[in-house]
Amino acid sequence: VEGARHVATVILHYGDRLLEVRPAEVNGAPGLIVRHDDGALTVMAFTVDAGRIIAIDGVRNRDKLASAQTEGA
Repeated sequence: VEGARHVATVILHYGDRLLEVRPAEVNGAPGLIVRHDDGALTVMAFTVDAGRIIAIDGVRNRDKLASAQTEGA
């Protein structure tokens, strides 16, 4: 998804299914940890340039996030 308007639309579409959203440092970058109402966990890292988010990288693979879940994320 590219462009601020498209990203906002996607986030708003899924927003009612989010149980918890909290800020986090992800691999040294600002980001979010998101828990969904179905128990899934998503970790997002933001690439920031000149004060604007220019990219969002997300991981939702349960195997890759096993350590995040055990660390209380």
